[in-house]
Amino acid sequence: MVLFGFYCSPLFGQTKKHCRVPHGYSQNRKLAWWVMNQRAQYQLLKKGEKRSWLTEDRVSMLDDIGFVWIPLGAKFRGKK
Repeated sequence: MVLFGFYCSPLFGQTKKHCRVPHGYSQNRKLAWWVMNQRAQYQLLKKGEKRSWLTEDRVSMLDDIGFVWIPLGAKFRGKK
């Protein structure tokens, strides 16, 4: 499942010209679910929660493909 989102997110970005996959994205619900889980785990990781399974390596990989962790913040900053 990790690789699914890693490969689908850039495809979404190429089509939409941004990487802000919306919550409940109806055209690809699996991608929407995967993105929602990554964002939730990221919040836990940043709070120092031990129950987060997200690693710094995965955060780095997703950052490299332009993954948007906080979509509203990115929209207002103009991040794509």
